[in-house]
This record gives sequence, C-alpha cells and structure tokens, in this order.
Amino acid sequence: YLFQATSEEEMNTWISKIKQWYQRRVAITAGEVDAVEANGTLMRKVVARRTGDSKSLDKSWIPSHISVKKGNLLVYKDEKNLNEGSPLFEEPILNCTVDVDTEHKKRKHVFKFSSIIGTTYLFQATSEEEMNTWISKIKQVRDMEDREIRREHSPSVDKTRDHLIPDNAADISDKISEGGSVDPKSPDKKKSKGLKKKKPSLFRKRKE
Repeated sequence: YLFQATSEEEMNTWISKIKQWYQRRVAITAGEVDAVEANGTLMRKVVARRTGDSKSLDKSWIPSHISVKKGNLLVYKDEKNLNEGSPLFEEPILNCTVDVDTEHKKRKHVFKFSSIIGTTYLFQATSEEEMNTWISKIKQVRDMEDREIRREHSPSVDKTRDHLIPDNAADISDKISEGGSVDPKSPDKKKSKGLKKKKPSLFRKRKE
C-alpha cells in the first residue's frame, strides 16, 4: 500500500505509531509463539496468489521443507536452505485459514493453507496423524496472535482489590453497623401486619 499524509510531521507520526505497535506485539508474543514450532518435509503446491498471477503458480507438486517459526510459515527448497536461513516463501500465520482439503480426491492427507495476503498452498503429509499435527500447530500460533491483538485493543480493566472497593466503603460500613441487621429467622421479629396501625373508619356504626 501507498499512503499519503497531509504533512511530513503527520507521515512520521503514522510511521512511528505503526513501528511501535509492531515492536510491542512481537516482543509480547515472542515467548509464546516461539515455543510452538514445527519442521518437516511436505509436498506443496501454490494454487492461488493475491496478484492473480497464474504464471507463478505450481503446475506440479514439489517437495519442500516447511517450518512454523515466530508466527510465520516458511517454505524452504530443502534443509540446506533451512540452515542458511533463506526461505523461498514467508507467509504470515495471523488471520490465516487452514484445514483439511476435502476437494482434493487424487491425493491423501492434503490440507489447505491460505494466508492473509491471499496466497493459497496445498500441502500433503505422509499420514493423517502428521497432517493433523501440522494443522494443529498452525492454528495454535494463529489463535495466540489473534488473542494478543484482541487483548491489546480491548479496554484495560484493573481488577485489583483497591479498585473493587469504593472510596466511601468506610461510611457505608458505619451506617450498616448503626442500623444493625435483622435475622429473618429471629423469633423477636414481628410480622409486618402487626406493625401497621388500624386506620379509623370514616363512618360510625349505626345503632339498631
């Protein structure tokens, strides 16, 4: 995207705010997300891109080394490229969709991954168990990042004891002590009907 601000100051403010938010999110989620990792060789096929460029799509299945790390799905040519740290593709897991591909009938244990930027992959595992493990790992990372973003944008609520007790708690306590409390099972409690005074009749009873 290209954005145009009304001034250089406004532009720099936008850039600064976005960088601050991103750095804060990465710092907070790094521990949880880094703990969830997955590595292995899968057959893959790119079937859709946001740009609509059909020339960059895979016409056949290609063995690739796939890695889930730091909130991203990384596609390497092989393990050598993994050690060099040079992935062919790097897709964000945030807001992705991943599930079993029920439309693919020719191959077994295939799942579909679609990133937020519009790229869609088909991955084939060697077994149903391996396929479900990959799906579970990707969803786990996605949901953790989603929860963190929701937490950041929700109004903060301080649930400490001091904020739960009102400032006039002492006055309220004194009033309750002065008034006392009545046990509903107490034998001394009188019925409300007995406490009511009988109103005098406006008409005198006629003498016979």
